[in-house]
Amino acid sequence: GSGASGAGQKIAVRSNFNPLACWIPSSITNSSGRVSFEIKLPDNLTRYRVWA
Repeated sequence: GSGASGAGQKIAVRSNFNPLACWIPSSITNSSGRVSFEIKLPDNLTRYRVWA
């Protein structure tokens, strides 16, 4: 590449390093037994495991 693709773009600085990505103990399922919600994941460079 030319190296100019990032010129003038603002860099997003990571700031949320919470080791617990999400905890929603009061989730209520629908009649099909499913639940959904939206969360903002931390900025950590790691993997998360979803347990239900």
